[in-house]
Amino acid sequence: MSKKTRNTNSRYEQTKEKGIFYDKKTKDYRLTLFIGIDNNGKQQRKFERFSRFEQAVKRKKEFKAQKTLKQAPQPLIRVKLKEYVDIYFDSLILKETTLDGYKRICKRIKNCDISKKYLQDIGKKEILAYIKFLQDTTKMKAQTINKDLTFLSSVFESAYKDELIIKNPVKLVDKLKETEKFTANYYTKEELKIILTNIKDYHNKNVQLTYYLGLFLGLRRGEMAGLKWESIDFEKERIRIENNRVNVNGKAIDGSPKSITSERIIFLPKNQDFRNCLQQIKQWQYEKFGGCEYLMVNPQTGKPLCPQNLKRGISVFCKKFNIREIRIHDFRHTFASLSISSNELSVKEISTILGHGNTRITEQVYMHVMEDNKNRTIDVVSKIYENLLKS
Repeated sequence: MSKKTRNTNSRYEQTKEKGIFYDKKTKDYRLTLFIGIDNNGKQQRKFERFSRFEQAVKRKKEFKAQKTLKQAPQPLIRVKLKEYVDIYFDSLILKETTLDGYKRICKRIKNCDISKKYLQDIGKKEILAYIKFLQDTTKMKAQTINKDLTFLSSVFESAYKDELIIKNPVKLVDKLKETEKFTANYYTKEELKIILTNIKDYHNKNVQLTYYLGLFLGLRRGEMAGLKWESIDFEKERIRIENNRVNVNGKAIDGSPKSITSERIIFLPKNQDFRNCLQQIKQWQYEKFGGCEYLMVNPQTGKPLCPQNLKRGISVFCKKFNIREIRIHDFRHTFASLSISSNELSVKEISTILGHGNTRITEQVYMHVMEDNKNRTIDVVSKIYENLLKS
């Protein structure tokens, strides 16, 4: 007889095997089998009895095997990965920018031999081969390759739900270690002095506005290009960030900001040069075009600007005044770094202004600045102690 766990308050004693109980009254073993869920969401069970413990264990294993076989998705048709990738992609309902990124992943998948294989024939070996293909034929970093794997896993997960495969092979593969840590690039105070001195009277208003919106508000490039006059309330001195203008397949389109938290309201800076810039642009647009919807427009047509066109004007400005050229997104990093260094705003406040999903993102990106602040705090306290000893 098997070992039993004593329970004096019950007729049944739980054995070492889950679901099998010893009946003290009938002197046999009762096996509980779960056969499904009824319409009310309750589990349906049935009981079988055996004179010997070993018989109950054997029956339990047989039932489990039969249930697994019955529930396992059976391949209905054999579909190649390249064909199913198209089916999956067409089923997605996402923002155009996201779809554009997925489209590039689909292209990489189709350029690899894995795409010619049938879904049922792809296992861990083939997924590892796809990773090696990306490492050998592209300059993609581990972080980007992992994004490909995440998308590919979604494809196989969909195929699993469609009952075309019995398991997701991507789940058998560990993602690559992301050894390269992101370090934000930003302007120094000396560089900012040169920029602010020369930008306030600069003839290219789009360049002027790019610097002001990036350095004073920390806006993303798409948020700059998508900013409309109706989003600025000069009386309440507030700006609503609610539009994101991006480039998809060579065409500029408007869309919602990057995330829910990216839709935000921020205060209009009190800097007079910034405010003068806004008034001058609005007046110029009215005189030349009778007014425009967007702050940033093509100076010849008055139509909204493609965000990618901002880079060329920035390059000309930097070259003229011998300024180090950094990405437009790094203007945002400059704003954030200065905000953190000031020690006047909490991480939560800065995170909200930047439109980050949570403070963890802000902390990860600007950890180096926060560490510098901690070091300065230690130095300040240390000097206080030194002054106490001198007094």
